[in-house]
Amino acid sequence: ISDSIAKSVLWIDTAAGVWKNLRIRFSQSDIFRISDLQEDLYRFRQGTLDVSDYFTQLKVYWDELENYRPIPHCKCSIPCSCGGIASVRAYREQDYVIRFLKGLNERFSHSKSQIMMMNPLPDIDHAFSLIIQQEREMLGPNSDSSLEATSDSAMALQVNSNYHNSNGRGGFNNKGKGSSSSKGGNRLCTHCG
Repeated sequence: ISDSIAKSVLWIDTAAGVWKNLRIRFSQSDIFRISDLQEDLYRFRQGTLDVSDYFTQLKVYWDELENYRPIPHCKCSIPCSCGGIASVRAYREQDYVIRFLKGLNERFSHSKSQIMMMNPLPDIDHAFSLIIQQEREMLGPNSDSSLEATSDSAMALQVNSNYHNSNGRGGFNNKGKGSSSSKGGNRLCTHCG
């Protein structure tokens, strides 16, 4: 709680009283704040922030917006079976991934494209993990390891893409040790060539 809010509830005797007071004050839908949040969210770019700080600020916007506009839970005595609420949640998750990727700096353009082409689109935590790994590799101690790390990251994205587009258990197009490519039968390491 911010200092100013803490001072305003300092003399309330019980925790339940504090929460009741805060709920009454802050749970009301504020259309002006919602519009400001949406505008801030869609204007926000990574700029000079590192990926972690950029993501954290986005998360603050998303959490506050979620507080004002939560996705409802079905309260029917016989729960819905149409999956409408689940679809709305999935769309919101996709919106988070898209917003995160679109606000990243251009140096992540290749990774952004690779992630956007994944089907299904990964959740926001997975997308963040892929980008943060790439950033870590780009900022490596020397240019050779940075180049190698970027290559590793691209390979990780490719492996993940293969996994999502595969058939059968375990993914990777069911190509094991004895398998060879139909284009000449020569196997090449995707990392070192």
